[in-house]
Amino acid sequence: MTRTEAIAIITDKLVSLDDQQVSILADIAQDLAAPTARSDAIYRLSDEERRLVREGVDELDRGEYASDEAVEAVLRRRWG
Repeated sequence: MTRTEAIAIITDKLVSLDDQQVSILADIAQDLAAPTARSDAIYRLSDEERRLVREGVDELDRGEYASDEAVEAVLRRRWG
């Protein structure tokens, strides 16, 4: 995909986004354009994020899964 094609797709989709979604997209664009942004950068988890990931993996190891209905409900809700 060319840069022009990518910009056209983004522009086309912007009209269907609400204000909050546009704000989130703007934040992402700023992060990507930041002088410190690198495509090969490695995200470092905070201690809290690492704890939450371990907690989730432990739940999976114990067979504790969300129901299909619970997952669908989360995916249908508006984020923000």
